[in-house]
Amino acid sequence: MGGGMSRDRNKNWDLEAIADHEGSINVMAVSEDRSVLVTGAEDCTARLWNTEGAETECMGILRGHTNYITTIGTVGVFVITGSADNSIRKWDMYTCACLFVYEGHTSRVTRVLCTADFIISSSYDKTCKLWLFETDDDDDSESTCIRTFEGHTAGVYPICFIPGDDEEKPDKPLAGNGGEGDQEAEPEPEKEDEDLEEGIHPRDVLITGAADGTARSWSVAKGIQLKVFKGHKGPVSCMAIDATGKLLYTSGPDKTVREWDIEQGVCTKLLSGHKDSVICMQVVNKLMYTGSADTTARCFITEFGDCTRTYKSHRDTVICLRFHNGILFTGCADMIARAFDARSGNLKRTYTGHEAAINCMHVVGKKLYTGSSDGVLRVWDADVPVDEISEIEAIEANEPSATVDDAGAAPPGAAEHVE
Repeated sequence: MGGGMSRDRNKNWDLEAIADHEGSINVMAVSEDRSVLVTGAEDCTARLWNTEGAETECMGILRGHTNYITTIGTVGVFVITGSADNSIRKWDMYTCACLFVYEGHTSRVTRVLCTADFIISSSYDKTCKLWLFETDDDDDSESTCIRTFEGHTAGVYPICFIPGDDEEKPDKPLAGNGGEGDQEAEPEPEKEDEDLEEGIHPRDVLITGAADGTARSWSVAKGIQLKVFKGHKGPVSCMAIDATGKLLYTSGPDKTVREWDIEQGVCTKLLSGHKDSVICMQVVNKLMYTGSADTTARCFITEFGDCTRTYKSHRDTVICLRFHNGILFTGCADMIARAFDARSGNLKRTYTGHEAAINCMHVVGKKLYTGSSDGVLRVWDADVPVDEISEIEAIEANEPSATVDDAGAAPPGAAEHVE
């Protein structure tokens, strides 16, 4: 079990280190065809990188924001950036020209989510906005903002969008009252399908999470609140949706992950185990991977809420993570990226070289890209072999909370440490 791991961990696996940004790299995103990586930084710029060549070449610099970049999205040949200057910009990926500036938020933009028809943005100004993606030279920000979702009492951070199902008829919407329960919305004139803006389905649902401790669902078609998901004892800083679009997962500084029935607005499960703030999460089929300020990453089976693995070796907050081809990659405030076998929990590789916290990461092909507060974009070999495990080890892999530390995995048959 874990054969060859020591040899792997004695290598650095560093392919490139690119120090073009003049400040912390905060965020990154990849294009739909995965040929372009986009990084956003404290220097108010975003940079485009070719992922297909032997070397990672800078394809262009997106200049125009007057404060640091907070979020990035991509659609087709376009890049969308949000900034602490309160604005959103749309860019041509090939010419690097700024095609439109969306203005209307009164505080920093925290997230953007892009579809072929719309841009959805959240902000510290307590609102979420829906913007038209297609713009003309005569358009202004006021005419391109077609919805403002208001109801949160503190800054809005994560956002999720659930497309409507053409085969289902829209139900009567419910609106949360901000208290302990939900109540029916005040009757409003029904919008006929033909009255909706192009690209909006009557059952499209937006979900927002905020520093007020709640998540909220909204009818995109009507612009009204449907449900309030209340239960966290602090900000909702992370969210994810399951593959069916029926379950919402939320987390934050209160150390818990909560599962919600989106339609009913009720908490159906509490996933516990972390001892400090949950910073990041990724749902992969029936598994959820989480990273925390308690210096661990964990794997939960969403169906039962059981923690089946605790990935240890981090010496500080796990800020970001990515699951790829059976490997869990983590980026940490201790300046190190790590690769774990997701099923066995074995630490396979450590990637050292950054001189400050790792804030973001992406895996493209056989390369791992990491962005750090040191301003450096690093490229690593991500071709990590997964463990071959026996039948007995496969059974052990389903036991709760197997942990791994820097010394490597325990030998076969060793007792597991249960958190």
